[in-house]
Amino acid sequence: MTTLDLSQGWSLARAERPRERSRHCSAPCSVLSVLREHGEIPDPLVGSSIPDGVRDALAEDWVFVRQFDSPPDFSDAADVRLEIDSLDTRAEVTLGNATLARSRDPWRPLSLPVRDVLKPGRNVLRIRFPRETRETAPDKPALAFGSSWSPALPDRGIAGGVRLRAWSGARLASVGCGQRHAAAGPAELLVGGWVESQLGPGAPDAASLVVRVKVRDSAGAPIFDGRATMSPGGGGAYQAVVRIAEPRLWWPAGLGEQPLYEVEVSLFRFVRRGTPALLLDSRSLRIGLRTLRTEERPDGTVAMLCNGRNAFLRGAVWAAPPQCVGAPAAAAAMEVALTSLRDANANAVTLAPGAPPPPEEFWDLCDALGLVVLGAADPAARAAEADSISAPAFLAHPCIPDNPAAEPTEETGLRFGRSAVAWPDAETLRAALPDGGRNPNCPALDARCALRGGGSALVAAIAAEWPVPARADLWFRLSQLAAAARFRAFAASVRSDPRATGLFIEPLQSLWAAADASAIDSDGRPKALLHEAARSFAPESLFARIDSEGRPEALFVNSTALTRRALSLHWRLATLDGRSIAQGRLPILVPAFETRRIALPPAAAPGRGDDPASVALWLAVRDSEGFTIARDFLLFAPPRALALQDPALSLSVTQLPDQDGEQVFRVAVSAGAAAFGVRLESDAVPALFGDNDFALDPDETLEVPATPLTRTDAVRFRAALRVSSLYDIAAR
Repeated sequence: MTTLDLSQGWSLARAERPRERSRHCSAPCSVLSVLREHGEIPDPLVGSSIPDGVRDALAEDWVFVRQFDSPPDFSDAADVRLEIDSLDTRAEVTLGNATLARSRDPWRPLSLPVRDVLKPGRNVLRIRFPRETRETAPDKPALAFGSSWSPALPDRGIAGGVRLRAWSGARLASVGCGQRHAAAGPAELLVGGWVESQLGPGAPDAASLVVRVKVRDSAGAPIFDGRATMSPGGGGAYQAVVRIAEPRLWWPAGLGEQPLYEVEVSLFRFVRRGTPALLLDSRSLRIGLRTLRTEERPDGTVAMLCNGRNAFLRGAVWAAPPQCVGAPAAAAAMEVALTSLRDANANAVTLAPGAPPPPEEFWDLCDALGLVVLGAADPAARAAEADSISAPAFLAHPCIPDNPAAEPTEETGLRFGRSAVAWPDAETLRAALPDGGRNPNCPALDARCALRGGGSALVAAIAAEWPVPARADLWFRLSQLAAAARFRAFAASVRSDPRATGLFIEPLQSLWAAADASAIDSDGRPKALLHEAARSFAPESLFARIDSEGRPEALFVNSTALTRRALSLHWRLATLDGRSIAQGRLPILVPAFETRRIALPPAAAPGRGDDPASVALWLAVRDSEGFTIARDFLLFAPPRALALQDPALSLSVTQLPDQDGEQVFRVAVSAGAAAFGVRLESDAVPALFGDNDFALDPDETLEVPATPLTRTDAVRFRAALRVSSLYDIAAR
C-alpha cells in the first residue's frame, strides 16, 4: 500500500477566470476561508451584516486545482484510488480531461478508481464548486442557509483530507471492531473485516496472506499479538477474538475514566520460506470497551445505560463552526469548546440537525473527554454505506451509543434547555446602534434577533423581568444573565422529574457575532450560561424553587456513586442589605444517583411585614466539616422589581501552587449587600475563572480559582481585576 498525500499545494480561482492569480491553500479549506486568509474579504462572522464582498464570492463558481507528479510505482499497482474525505457540497471532480465524480453529499467520503486515468508525470486534479441554493443543493447541511442563530453563508470547499492510495497483491478492504461483555469479569474484543486480493497475473496465493492483530492497553502495554483466522480459501473475511481478562471500561465524564485501547491490524504476504514477510497494508484504531445504549423503561420513557449503569446525560447542542473560519481556527475552537463543556461537568453533546458533519478530530476528542454523542445515526448510516476504509472505524468510537438513533426529545425523556432571550454581542451592537442610546431597537438588530417580533419583542421579553440597562451595549450582558436564569429554572424542572434522563443547553457556541443564547461566545469565551450550566450539571447540585403550592423548597441532586450522609441544608432569609430575618438548618441524607426534594419551613418565606422586592432566601448544603458543597438562592420578586443596593464588592487575591504547570490564583469575593450577576473580568491580564456570573450572599465570601493566560504576580493580577454586578448594569 502506497499513499500520496494531496492535502497540501492547492490553489483557488474563479471558475470563469482560471488564469487569475493563484490563492495557495491546503485542505481542508473553503472558498471564504481562503479569500479571508489572502485578505480579499473581511471576516464573514463579524459585524452587523454580511459584507458585500462575501455576498459576491458566494454568488460565483469556484475551482480548486492541485497539480502533482504520479509516482512511478503507481503504474504497476493493481488499483489506484483517489480518496476525498468530504466535499461540501455540490462538486465536480476531474483528473486531466476525465470526470471522476459529481458529489452531492458532504457526509459520504469518495473513493474513486483512477489507475487508468493517471498519466506518467504531471497530472492536474480539479474540484469545481458551483453556486449553491437550497433548491440546487438539497443535501447541503441546512444551517449553511441560515437559522435563528446563524447567518446564511452557503460556503463551499474541501472539507477533509485528499490522497492517492495504490495497492498491489492484496489490501485490507475493511477493519472493524465489536465487543462482548459479561455481567462481570472478562470482555471479548472482536476484530474483523475483509481482505481484497488482486486478480489475474501476479495475484498472491491465498495461503500466503496473513492478517496480524495487535492490541495494546491505554498505557501501551501489549494485550494480544497474534494471527486472525481467515475464511476458507483466504482472500475474504478474517476475524480475531481477543479475550481481555480485566477490561478497563470507558465511562462518560463524571462516572469514571476514559481508557482507550489501540488496535493495529496488518496484512502480510509470505513470498517464500526463509525470506521476511512483505507488509502489504496496515490500519490502526482507538477503541473504548463499554456498553452504551438506550433502553425503554416500564413506564415507556427511555434511559441511557453505560456498562449497565443509568447515566443522566448533561450537555449541549453541537454545531461545528462554519468553514469560513478556516481549518486551524475551527479545530482550535472545537477543542476549546468541547473541553470547556467537559469542564462544566457535562458528559454529552447532541449534533444539531442540519449541521455539517464533524471532522474525525471531533469524535477523537469526545472519546478522550468522555462526551457521549447523540444524533449520530445519520453520519453512522452514511459512513457505513460509503466505500471507504474509515467507515467501520467510525462505528468503533466509544462516544457513539450502540444504537446511535437516540435523539434528545420529549418522547425519549432526553430534553433540551431552551431560551429565546438573546442579544447580539457588544461588537455587533456598537456597529448597529447610534452612540449614547439605551433603546436597541433598529432594523439592523431586528435581522439578528432570534425572537419573533425582532428587537421590540426582545426588549419586551427582557424588560418584563429585568431592569432596563444604563447603556445599549449592556443589553448583551443582561441577556446573558436572563438566559442563565431561564436555564437554571429549566434545569430544576428537569431534575425534579424522575423520568427525565438528560438535560441540554441549546446551542453551545456562537456561530458568529450575532444574536444567540449560546454558552460560549464567538471568541471562545465562556458566557453566563456556561457558568450556570457548570452549577446545574455539578455531580452534587442544589436548586431553590417555588413548589406547586407557592412555598419555597430545595432540590438536592446526587449524581455520584456515594450515598451522602451527615449533610445539612442551611437556609437564611435576609433583606438585600444583609440583615437576617430567619435562618435554620435541616439534616439531609441523599442516596447515590438520587434526588431529594426538601420542604422548607414557613419561616423561610417572607412574612406579611416583609417586602418581597427587598428579601432573598439563601441556601447552602454543607458537610460535617462545614465545607459548602452546593449553593443557590431564591428571589420572591422579578429582578426588575428588586430594591438593589450598592453591594460594595471587594476582592482579595492569593497565589496558589502551580497546577499541571499552570499558574493559579484564588480570588475571594465578598459583598456588603446582596449581589446578583457578579462577574470577574481581567482585560489587562486575560484569565479563565472557575466560576462567574454568580449571586453573593453578604453573609458569605466566595472563593473563585483563576488561571491567567500569561504568567504574572498577585499584585499585578489584582490590579487588573474588575468586578461588577446587576447593580452596575441597571439604570438608576
